[in-house]
Amino acid sequence: MRTDPLPTLPYAAVDASPRAADRRVPLLLVAAAAYQVLLGLSEGLFDSTLLLQAPLVMLLAWVAALAPPRVGKLTDRRLAVLGVALLGAQAITLGFTTHYYYYRPAAYSFAAAWPMGATFAAAAVVLLRGRGRWALVIAAAVHVAATWWVVRHGMRPIIDVWVFHQDSAAALLRGENPFAITFPNVYGHKNRFYSDEVQVDGRVLFGFPYPPLSLLLYLPSYALTGESRYAHALAYALCAVGIGLVSRRRGALIAAALLLAAPACFIVIESAWTEPFVLLMLVLVALAAVHARRWLPVALGLFFAVKQYNVIFLPFLFLLLPRPVMSRASFRFLGWMALTGAVVSLPLAAWDWPAFWNSDVTIQIKQPFRFDAFSYLALIANSKPGDFVPPGWWSAIPFALLVPTWAVLLWRLPRDVSGFTLGVSVTTIMFLFFNRQAFLNYHTFAAGALLLSVATIEANRRREDEVQPPAPSPGTPGEDGVWV
Repeated sequence: MRTDPLPTLPYAAVDASPRAADRRVPLLLVAAAAYQVLLGLSEGLFDSTLLLQAPLVMLLAWVAALAPPRVGKLTDRRLAVLGVALLGAQAITLGFTTHYYYYRPAAYSFAAAWPMGATFAAAAVVLLRGRGRWALVIAAAVHVAATWWVVRHGMRPIIDVWVFHQDSAAALLRGENPFAITFPNVYGHKNRFYSDEVQVDGRVLFGFPYPPLSLLLYLPSYALTGESRYAHALAYALCAVGIGLVSRRRGALIAAALLLAAPACFIVIESAWTEPFVLLMLVLVALAAVHARRWLPVALGLFFAVKQYNVIFLPFLFLLLPRPVMSRASFRFLGWMALTGAVVSLPLAAWDWPAFWNSDVTIQIKQPFRFDAFSYLALIANSKPGDFVPPGWWSAIPFALLVPTWAVLLWRLPRDVSGFTLGVSVTTIMFLFFNRQAFLNYHTFAAGALLLSVATIEANRRREDEVQPPAPSPGTPGEDGVWV
């Protein structure tokens, strides 16, 4: 039973009908779908033409973040039509992209078409079912089955991230410290993916390059099957289910369906990137904030412990702290959050602290500039002569942009979970498009955060319906006895 009171939310009821949608919802849905289309076409790699179209995503995200929470006149039926159109745009994208990296059946065969086709069909059913939660669960199960097939029948991945996950899990199960091992250099000697100082004799000189929680999340999959990516597939599907559970309104279901049918989703999972885990922890934050607020500090602790770059979202804790902020409740809230992060991180990190610090912090600083990044810094660098070397101060640009981004967003965002998720999504977008390294995995998280923002906005809209009494209809007396 809920014990925390429902807050009074700052909605201006242009249309008080419960079937009306917040006017930010269509903006975010269009922004997320356009983002996923760009990622499907580019596969998260440098493409000057597609980068010139990315400002549309940034503009829509900023407009949605700065707009006041106000109900528009977009009905459920029209929102569903928009969802079908966006799903269709994502489907059309498949005609111009490879869909997979390591799953390579014969072209135009049933084996090549069915995983993505089944996923899109399941997502379409979710849209047509309106508020059917079982349809979403079944669609997520279809997605897991399709991803399992792709992983099971694909070739051995030629990517370092998969090797990191496999070897680190094997080391931990043998009783070795995963942060103190080294890995084979899968890209060959002295390649452009690592700085020269960490490439020696065919190996890279660092251990597991992600926080301990990431390893713990996929360890059961590796222990049971010898393959870590089944955990990534499950995490991705759970993100969609979680988005649908945050709110019962139509917009949340559309957001969940668009996430399941992201054109590049199979590439993310095939490559064993950790972002499905990062998005899942953010979804847990939203679920806790909406349905079980007492667990919100725990969910936040997990979110900030799952990936290094999540520290850039710390300022948005202000939006979720108990009020007044400088109170015993706020300090207790932060204490539980910090304790959760310590519990899931310190046992492995303290095992060999210098090795952990080298693998998770030092190596990130030493990463070279990537000309193949899907960012505007790469666009500028690629426009220079062939021998151009980006100056070191370019690395500070995305961090310098964080300060005005935080300031504007904290000034305008609602003091609730919708403000938090919007802050995370917009900040991630700004940070990536002006970064020296920005690839499909990071951008996929940003697009997923935009879709989650739709669900949190819709959840707050439902609460507003519960808190505020319905407007009196014509021919009935109002509270003061006057007939309207």
